[in-house]
Amino acid sequence: MANTREVQTALAARGIDPGPVDGIRGPQTIAAIRKFQAANGLLVDGIVGPQTGAALFAGATTEETGLWQAILSVISTIIGDRTDKADMPPWLKNAYVDLGEAEIKGAQHNPLILEYWKAIGQPVYDDETPYCAAGMGYWLETSGLRSTRSGLARSYGRGWGIKLDGPALGAIAVKGRAGSATFGHVTNVAGRTTDGRLACLGANQNDRIQISPYPVSAFSGAEDCGFFWPKDYPLPKSIGFDSLPLIDAGGNVLKEA
Repeated sequence: MANTREVQTALAARGIDPGPVDGIRGPQTIAAIRKFQAANGLLVDGIVGPQTGAALFAGATTEETGLWQAILSVISTIIGDRTDKADMPPWLKNAYVDLGEAEIKGAQHNPLILEYWKAIGQPVYDDETPYCAAGMGYWLETSGLRSTRSGLARSYGRGWGIKLDGPALGAIAVKGRAGSATFGHVTNVAGRTTDGRLACLGANQNDRIQISPYPVSAFSGAEDCGFFWPKDYPLPKSIGFDSLPLIDAGGNVLKEA
Protein backbone atom coordinates (compact mmCIF):
# COMPACT_ATOMS: atom_id res chain seq x y z
CA MET A 1 0.00 0.00 0.00
CA ALA A 2 1.54 3.30 -1.15
CA ASN A 3 0.53 5.27 1.92
CA THR A 4 2.09 2.71 4.26
CA ARG A 5 5.28 2.65 2.21
CA GLU A 6 5.51 6.45 2.50
CA VAL A 7 5.06 6.19 6.26
CA GLN A 8 7.76 3.52 6.51
CA THR A 9 10.15 5.64 4.45
CA ALA A 10 9.53 8.71 6.61
CA LEU A 11 10.02 6.73 9.83
CA ALA A 12 13.28 5.27 8.58
CA ALA A 13 14.49 8.75 7.58
CA ARG A 14 13.92 9.84 11.18
CA GLY A 15 15.96 6.96 12.55
CA ILE A 16 13.03 4.80 13.65
CA ASP A 17 13.14 1.29 12.21
CA PRO A 18 9.74 0.32 10.71
CA GLY A 19 11.01 -3.04 9.50
CA PRO A 20 11.06 -3.74 5.75
CA VAL A 21 9.82 -0.85 3.59
CA ASP A 22 7.29 -3.10 1.92
CA GLY A 23 3.98 -1.29 2.16
CA ILE A 24 2.62 -3.71 4.76
CA ARG A 25 1.31 -2.21 8.02
CA GLY A 26 2.67 -5.03 10.14
CA PRO A 27 3.56 -5.16 13.85
CA GLN A 28 7.03 -3.63 13.31
CA THR A 29 5.60 -0.66 11.46
CA ILE A 30 2.87 -0.16 14.08
CA ALA A 31 5.50 -0.28 16.84
CA ALA A 32 7.59 2.32 14.99
CA ILE A 33 4.59 4.63 14.61
CA ARG A 34 3.82 4.30 18.31
CA LYS A 35 7.46 5.08 19.16
CA PHE A 36 7.35 8.19 16.97
CA GLN A 37 4.08 9.30 18.56
CA ALA A 38 5.45 8.86 22.09
CA ALA A 39 8.60 10.82 21.24
CA ASN A 40 6.56 13.70 19.83
CA GLY A 41 3.88 14.02 22.50
CA LEU A 42 1.13 12.62 20.28
CA LEU A 43 -1.67 10.19 21.06
CA VAL A 44 0.00 6.77 21.04
CA ASP A 45 -2.42 4.62 19.06
CA GLY A 46 -0.33 3.35 16.13
CA ILE A 47 -2.54 5.16 13.62
CA VAL A 48 -1.13 7.79 11.25
CA GLY A 49 -4.02 10.22 11.42
CA PRO A 50 -3.86 13.92 10.53
CA GLN A 51 -1.81 15.04 13.58
CA THR A 52 0.73 12.21 13.40
CA GLY A 53 1.00 12.60 9.64
CA ALA A 54 1.63 16.34 9.90
CA ALA A 55 4.41 15.74 12.44
CA LEU A 56 5.94 12.82 10.57
CA PHE A 57 6.06 14.64 7.24
CA ALA A 58 7.09 18.07 8.55
CA GLY A 59 9.90 19.41 6.37
CA ALA A 60 9.05 17.18 3.41
CA THR A 61 9.37 18.56 -0.12
CA THR A 62 6.40 20.37 -1.68
CA GLU A 63 5.69 17.36 -3.90
CA GLU A 64 5.83 14.95 -0.97
CA THR A 65 3.69 17.25 1.18
CA GLY A 66 1.07 17.51 -1.55
CA LEU A 67 0.92 13.73 -1.88
CA TRP A 68 0.67 13.24 1.87
CA GLN A 69 -2.03 15.90 2.25
CA ALA A 70 -4.13 13.95 -0.24
CA ILE A 71 -3.55 10.77 1.76
CA LEU A 72 -4.37 12.56 5.02
CA SER A 73 -7.60 13.82 3.52
CA VAL A 74 -8.70 10.24 2.83
CA ILE A 75 -7.61 9.03 6.27
CA SER A 76 -9.33 11.95 7.96
CA THR A 77 -12.54 11.14 6.10
CA ILE A 78 -12.34 7.52 7.25
CA ILE A 79 -11.23 7.84 10.87
CA GLY A 80 -10.32 11.40 11.80
CA ASP A 81 -13.44 13.26 12.88
CA ARG A 82 -15.29 10.12 13.84
CA THR A 83 -12.49 9.00 16.16
CA ASP A 84 -12.90 12.16 18.24
CA LYS A 85 -16.69 12.02 18.27
CA ALA A 86 -17.22 8.33 18.85
CA ASP A 87 -14.26 7.47 21.09
CA MET A 88 -13.25 4.39 19.13
CA PRO A 89 -11.06 1.73 20.73
CA PRO A 90 -7.74 1.23 18.90
CA TRP A 91 -8.55 -2.12 17.27
CA LEU A 92 -11.58 -0.57 15.55
CA LYS A 93 -9.42 2.31 14.32
CA ASN A 94 -7.02 -0.26 12.88
CA ALA A 95 -9.89 -2.03 11.13
CA TYR A 96 -11.02 1.25 9.55
CA VAL A 97 -7.56 1.74 8.04
CA ASP A 98 -8.03 -1.56 6.17
CA LEU A 99 -11.58 -0.79 5.01
CA GLY A 100 -11.96 -1.76 1.35
CA GLU A 101 -9.06 -4.22 1.16
CA ALA A 102 -10.14 -7.35 -0.69
CA GLU A 103 -9.06 -10.80 -1.75
CA ILE A 104 -7.14 -11.05 -5.03
CA LYS A 105 -8.78 -13.55 -7.32
CA GLY A 106 -6.47 -16.10 -8.88
CA ALA A 107 -2.97 -17.22 -7.97
CA GLN A 108 -1.96 -13.99 -6.23
CA HIS A 109 -2.90 -13.14 -2.65
CA ASN A 110 -3.43 -9.85 -0.86
CA PRO A 111 -0.25 -9.32 1.22
CA LEU A 112 -2.21 -7.59 3.97
CA ILE A 113 -4.39 -10.67 4.48
CA LEU A 114 -1.26 -12.82 4.60
CA GLU A 115 0.04 -10.42 7.26
CA TYR A 116 -3.15 -11.05 9.27
CA TRP A 117 -2.26 -14.73 9.50
CA LYS A 118 1.38 -14.00 10.28
CA ALA A 119 0.41 -11.67 13.15
CA ILE A 120 -1.49 -14.45 14.93
CA GLY A 121 1.15 -17.10 14.23
CA GLN A 122 -0.96 -19.29 11.97
CA PRO A 123 0.67 -21.02 8.96
CA VAL A 124 -1.80 -19.87 6.30
CA TYR A 125 -0.40 -18.47 3.05
CA ASP A 126 -3.45 -17.61 0.95
CA ASP A 127 -6.36 -15.16 1.05
CA GLU A 128 -9.04 -17.76 0.37
CA THR A 129 -9.00 -19.44 3.79
CA PRO A 130 -11.73 -17.73 5.88
CA TYR A 131 -9.85 -14.90 7.59
CA CYS A 132 -12.35 -13.04 9.79
CA ALA A 133 -10.57 -14.20 12.97
CA ALA A 134 -7.17 -13.51 11.46
CA GLY A 135 -8.19 -9.93 10.72
CA MET A 136 -9.56 -9.50 14.23
CA GLY A 137 -6.36 -10.91 15.69
CA TYR A 138 -4.22 -8.56 13.61
CA TRP A 139 -6.19 -5.47 14.63
CA LEU A 140 -5.94 -6.41 18.29
CA GLU A 141 -2.26 -7.42 18.20
CA THR A 142 -1.25 -4.21 16.39
CA SER A 143 -3.11 -2.30 19.13
CA GLY A 144 -0.88 -3.89 21.75
CA LEU A 145 -3.59 -6.32 22.90
CA ARG A 146 -3.41 -10.10 22.83
CA SER A 147 -5.86 -11.85 20.55
CA THR A 148 -6.88 -15.49 20.78
CA ARG A 149 -4.28 -16.16 18.06
CA SER A 150 -6.72 -18.64 16.59
CA GLY A 151 -8.27 -18.87 13.16
CA LEU A 152 -11.62 -19.85 14.70
CA ALA A 153 -14.10 -16.99 14.97
CA ARG A 154 -15.83 -18.44 18.01
CA SER A 155 -12.55 -18.58 19.96
CA TYR A 156 -13.36 -14.97 20.97
CA GLY A 157 -16.35 -16.24 22.93
CA ARG A 158 -14.47 -18.97 24.78
CA GLY A 159 -12.77 -17.38 27.77
CA TRP A 160 -10.80 -14.71 25.92
CA GLY A 161 -12.73 -11.62 26.94
CA ILE A 162 -15.56 -10.21 29.01
CA LYS A 163 -19.05 -10.87 27.70
CA LEU A 164 -21.11 -7.69 27.47
CA ASP A 165 -24.85 -7.37 28.07
CA GLY A 166 -25.32 -5.90 24.61
CA PRO A 167 -23.53 -4.25 21.69
CA ALA A 168 -21.04 -1.42 22.24
CA LEU A 169 -18.85 0.57 19.91
CA GLY A 170 -15.86 -1.65 19.13
CA ALA A 171 -17.30 -4.77 20.76
CA ILE A 172 -16.02 -7.99 19.23
CA ALA A 173 -19.21 -9.60 17.95
CA VAL A 174 -19.35 -13.38 17.49
CA LYS A 175 -22.11 -15.19 15.62
CA GLY A 176 -22.63 -18.86 15.02
CA ARG A 177 -23.23 -20.79 11.83
CA ALA A 178 -26.43 -22.78 11.38
CA GLY A 179 -25.90 -26.46 12.15
CA SER A 180 -22.40 -26.00 13.61
CA ALA A 181 -21.15 -25.75 17.19
CA THR A 182 -17.66 -24.86 15.97
CA PHE A 183 -17.76 -22.43 13.07
CA GLY A 184 -19.07 -18.89 12.85
CA HIS A 185 -18.03 -15.32 12.18
CA VAL A 186 -16.33 -12.58 14.23
CA THR A 187 -16.55 -8.85 13.48
CA ASN A 188 -16.44 -5.40 15.11
CA VAL A 189 -19.51 -3.40 16.10
CA ALA A 190 -19.01 -0.08 14.29
CA GLY A 191 -22.49 1.42 14.70
CA ARG A 192 -26.13 0.92 13.73
CA THR A 193 -28.01 1.27 10.47
CA THR A 194 -31.10 3.29 9.57
CA ASP A 195 -33.18 0.10 9.36
CA GLY A 196 -32.39 -1.06 12.91
CA ARG A 197 -29.49 -3.43 12.36
CA LEU A 198 -25.91 -3.47 13.62
CA ALA A 199 -23.29 -2.05 11.27
CA CYS A 200 -20.28 -4.33 11.66
CA LEU A 201 -16.79 -3.78 10.29
CA GLY A 202 -14.96 -7.04 9.75
CA ALA A 203 -12.75 -9.13 7.53
CA ASN A 204 -13.96 -11.75 5.05
CA GLN A 205 -17.33 -10.04 4.63
CA ASN A 206 -18.23 -10.47 0.96
CA ASP A 207 -14.56 -11.39 0.35
CA ARG A 208 -13.27 -8.07 1.66
CA ILE A 209 -12.92 -5.82 4.71
CA GLN A 210 -16.18 -3.93 4.78
CA ILE A 211 -19.09 -2.74 6.90
CA SER A 212 -22.05 -5.11 6.71
CA PRO A 213 -25.46 -5.03 8.43
CA TYR A 214 -26.55 -7.80 10.80
CA PRO A 215 -29.60 -8.11 13.03
CA VAL A 216 -28.74 -7.99 16.73
CA SER A 217 -30.29 -11.43 17.09
CA ALA A 218 -27.62 -12.92 14.80
CA PHE A 219 -25.18 -12.76 17.73
CA SER A 220 -27.18 -15.00 20.06
CA GLY A 221 -28.09 -18.64 20.39
CA ALA A 222 -24.99 -20.05 22.07
CA GLU A 223 -22.81 -19.21 25.06
CA ASP A 224 -19.82 -18.45 22.86
CA CYS A 225 -21.81 -16.02 20.72
CA GLY A 226 -22.55 -12.42 21.62
CA PHE A 227 -20.52 -9.28 22.30
CA PHE A 228 -17.11 -9.48 23.92
CA TRP A 229 -14.47 -7.03 25.17
CA PRO A 230 -10.73 -7.45 25.85
CA LYS A 231 -10.07 -8.16 29.53
CA ASP A 232 -7.06 -5.82 29.61
CA TYR A 233 -8.77 -2.74 28.13
CA PRO A 234 -11.14 -0.33 29.93
CA LEU A 235 -14.78 -1.33 29.55
CA PRO A 236 -16.94 0.71 27.16
CA LYS A 237 -18.66 3.76 28.62
CA SER A 238 -21.98 2.89 26.99
CA ILE A 239 -23.60 -0.43 26.13
CA GLY A 240 -26.77 -0.93 24.13
CA PHE A 241 -28.06 -0.55 20.59
CA ASP A 242 -29.26 3.03 21.09
CA SER A 243 -25.80 4.13 22.27
CA LEU A 244 -24.26 3.34 18.87
CA PRO A 245 -23.63 5.96 16.18
CA LEU A 246 -25.82 5.82 13.10
CA ILE A 247 -23.48 5.15 10.16
CA ASP A 248 -23.53 4.30 6.48
CA ALA A 249 -21.63 1.56 4.62
CA GLY A 250 -18.54 3.78 4.46
CA GLY A 251 -18.48 4.37 8.21
CA ASN A 252 -19.68 7.96 7.93
CA VAL A 253 -21.79 9.17 10.85
CA LEU A 254 -25.30 10.16 9.78
CA LYS A 255 -27.46 12.76 11.41
CA GLU A 256 -30.57 11.48 13.13
CA ALA A 257 -33.80 12.33 11.31
